[in-house]
Amino acid sequence: MFFSKKTRAIIASLFVVEILAAPIVDSETELADGSVFYCTAVGFTGPCLTPSFTVNTCQDVPLEFANQISSFRPSLGGACTVFSGTGCQGASMQLFSPLDQGILGASDLRGIGSGGRAFNDNLNSFLCTTGYVA
Repeated sequence: MFFSKKTRAIIASLFVVEILAAPIVDSETELADGSVFYCTAVGFTGPCLTPSFTVNTCQDVPLEFANQISSFRPSLGGACTVFSGTGCQGASMQLFSPLDQGILGASDLRGIGSGGRAFNDNLNSFLCTTGYVA
């Protein structure tokens, strides 16, 4: 079957519109795993790590980063609950990077926390999901 350049362009543009119009994923079975980025100093400096995560699965930070994280952000579309204790226990708060707002997270965890407890150098585990839109 042969299509003219104009017909191929129309078909291609319809395909792009279909991709862009795809709904935001909301089913846990359809969510892709993501990654987080954290560092031992504010402003995403110092030794850093970019581990991947499995959606809705608690993950402890490695021992070399335990009680040392000062900046944390999920990849685009990620939403994470971070915890002061291992095993997703202890004080918690949420950090987001909404698909519609770009990568946010927290570049400075000093003074940020729940119940008056700061998360700077006190973040030891996290639980994340993807497909987040504010």
